[in-house]
Amino acid sequence: MLTRYTETAALFVLMTPDKHGVGIVVLPKRGAAEPADVDRLRAVLDRNATRV
Repeated sequence: MLTRYTETAALFVLMTPDKHGVGIVVLPKRGAAEPADVDRLRAVLDRNATRV
């Protein structure tokens, strides 16, 4: 359902395939317990979504 994502210094933003951005999920990086958790999430997103 969330097939696209982008990354900022502080956030991961997951988006639906609709180019008009109808659905988004915002994941703040500060919620990660360790920096390695951010790397693991990035790896999962790279395998399952398209970075825009």
